[in-house]
Amino acid sequence: MDDDGHFPAVRNLNFGQVSHRWRRSVVVKVYMKTYDFLLVMIALALACSLGGCKGDSALPAASPAESTGAPAASYSMIDDFEAGGTSWKAGLPPEYSDSSAQTVALSSENPMQGKRSLELSFTKNELPKAIFLVEKPLNLNRERYLEFEVENNGSALGAAIAICTGANWEWFESAAVPLDEGVQTVSFDLAANTFKSAASGWKFSTGIANRDQVKRLVIIIYPSAAGSVRVDALRLADSASGKEPQVTAQPSPTPLSTRDASFLALKILKEPQQAYELLELQVETDGIYRNPFDAAEVDLQARILAPNGKVYSIPAFWYQDYDQTMLAQGAPGWRVRFTPWEAGEWTIQAVLGSLTSDALKVEVAEAIGRGFLRLHPQNPAYFAFEDGMTYFPIGINMGWGSSRPLLDYERWLDRLSANGGNFIRVWMASWSFGLEWSDTGLGDYTRRLDRAWQLDQVFRLAEERGVLIELVLINHGAFSQTVNPEWDANPYNAANGGPCQKPQDFASDPLARQLFQRRLRYIAARWAYSPALMAWEWWNEADWTPISNRDHVAWIQEMTPVLRQYDPYRHLISTSFARGSTPQVNGIPEIEFSQIHLYDSSDPATNFPELYRDWSRDLPGKPILFAEFGASAAGEDTRSEDRRGLHLHNGLWAATFSGFASGAMYWWWDSYVDPLNLWGLYGNLSRFLEGEDIAALQPARGVISWRELPYRILMNPQRALIWFHDRKFEIGALSRARALLQLQGKPAGDDWTYLPDAISGVTLKVTGLQDGAYRVYWYAPFQGQWLSQQALEVVDGEATLQLPTFQGDLAAKVLPADLTGPETP
Repeated sequence: MDDDGHFPAVRNLNFGQVSHRWRRSVVVKVYMKTYDFLLVMIALALACSLGGCKGDSALPAASPAESTGAPAASYSMIDDFEAGGTSWKAGLPPEYSDSSAQTVALSSENPMQGKRSLELSFTKNELPKAIFLVEKPLNLNRERYLEFEVENNGSALGAAIAICTGANWEWFESAAVPLDEGVQTVSFDLAANTFKSAASGWKFSTGIANRDQVKRLVIIIYPSAAGSVRVDALRLADSASGKEPQVTAQPSPTPLSTRDASFLALKILKEPQQAYELLELQVETDGIYRNPFDAAEVDLQARILAPNGKVYSIPAFWYQDYDQTMLAQGAPGWRVRFTPWEAGEWTIQAVLGSLTSDALKVEVAEAIGRGFLRLHPQNPAYFAFEDGMTYFPIGINMGWGSSRPLLDYERWLDRLSANGGNFIRVWMASWSFGLEWSDTGLGDYTRRLDRAWQLDQVFRLAEERGVLIELVLINHGAFSQTVNPEWDANPYNAANGGPCQKPQDFASDPLARQLFQRRLRYIAARWAYSPALMAWEWWNEADWTPISNRDHVAWIQEMTPVLRQYDPYRHLISTSFARGSTPQVNGIPEIEFSQIHLYDSSDPATNFPELYRDWSRDLPGKPILFAEFGASAAGEDTRSEDRRGLHLHNGLWAATFSGFASGAMYWWWDSYVDPLNLWGLYGNLSRFLEGEDIAALQPARGVISWRELPYRILMNPQRALIWFHDRKFEIGALSRARALLQLQGKPAGDDWTYLPDAISGVTLKVTGLQDGAYRVYWYAPFQGQWLSQQALEVVDGEATLQLPTFQGDLAAKVLPADLTGPETP
């Protein structure tokens, strides 16, 4: 991406939060439909009506026997439970896995105020607390205290509250108020910094953010026995009239009770038949842990003995299953994913400290698959699979989906793969597949297991279609205060309870580095298994953050061996920058290939060859992936003049013939390529390259009869690929031609097609082919059609091609006459 940033467009994801659809502009604009605006206004009005007006009514008088000491101070009633029904409900598993709540009901038995109270029933088991909640918009900024009456019959030790606020429904939980038997008032200071959240590491050290944007209100009861309590007169007050929490003496200081494991067992969920197929295991255990993502608390691993006698350790990961509607299915638990890479018997055993499971043995046959991706062993400018087959990425960015991301990815991947595409680039951004953000805090990804499951499905879709994924681990905005800034919401920010005073501290702060290593462990445990993982990308456009190149290098050099520890498959590793080749970072051994991002409307056929020469000079011996490309950094959509994708087409072909390790990966996948159905342009290139090993070819020059016609040659002594490109066949000339038509009063609508004048009578002399008989197969790149073929004789290493008449661009494939070539008319 370049230095202008992205526009965001608001989207409501299945993930339950508002996402940022980045566009590239210094001025960030949010577009909200009238419908969305009305919903917001209705919600604000509802919040006001639910909260009442300060002092607008008095609490019903209590009899002496029921007196709770309710204050004469001003207050706002939230809920007096006098209506005929209630929106309160019990928090039940699996959504509330640590809750022993059972039911909620209105009760008219001995009401504390008025005629009714709310009875909260619970059981007593290993779950430490009973959670009861209501979801409605509230503004809790108007008073300092939240209070309610509680009648305890002896079955509860204490009561607390939790409040979910903001777009991410961030959870803020109070300490508990110890409860006596009988009726009492409990008060909670909403302005105090004694709440805990994910961002504070579940320590009682933070205040409630976004108190004016409350989405959910929670009452938490800590049971001492099965039973119930009744609550009444839930209100806001300007001063406390009851008992307040005791932060140092809460009945349950942790969200979950814990229990050490006494047994381990492995169950095969998916068994491979041959190498490079997935082995997925479920680890069964009776251990209970507060944070299953923290290896310091629970370091559950699979110890795997390979046929050659080597031993590998693969971390188990905490998993929750979902259905297509994103409803949790069953209880969460432990999984192990492993891909055996050689034939023979593999032995697997679960290990937790000194505890081990019985061993399982799996026999796999010799691989038919290509294996994992590597740098090309013969040509360092390209990639190859373990079986030696060259991999030339033809694809597009698919950073994130819309409100129904899996349907989006299935459609996009179907269309891309049907046209020979084999690569996508996916972001683990806060609004998409990110595991750690303001709604999770640091080091605990429980609230993002739905995102992880969705990313599982994207990998599955890609694997089924032969498409590889470059997975971007960090997007620049998360640690930027200037370009697409998200730093204010980042849980690493000290303002949110994190360890970093400034974004750049992320690369140097010991706790921040430790927490990110925890995230790496989980990511590798869950997705490193996949041969569809093309590479890990540390950062998208790290130069938009204030982290210096020096600190970036030190950080990468620290994190790489950590990632390698959990990734025995040795997936490739890269990073990216918005501006320039940055050899200070891209040149280090830990970065195995570099990436270029370019947003420019000038002709790729003219610019890309020079661009490649500059980058390959700065970064010799490494592939250069053309990872982002577009005509405009400010956005492209269906209103574009270039509705047929000329710039996309030119970028694909120019990158291929200039020496880059891929075609140019267009950025505007969901706003431009898919709506205009430009997927066929990928098919046009992949059809031409079918059967070719581009890594076995080298750039060459010839002698052309018309020097104004640019051309590029890739060849070896046995074959040649050639692309001719008219200088007028680019979007600048298209715009000028359209403007001229409009000035002349001629139609230039959406059905208007731009083609420059026909070119004819051109010859090209090539040298370097072995002597003998060849055939030349002519191809129309923009139309994706084979045109004709002609015989060619190479004598003394030279031959002259007679170009057919063409418009726009033309390609040729030169093959020995005894090889079967493409079918032509």
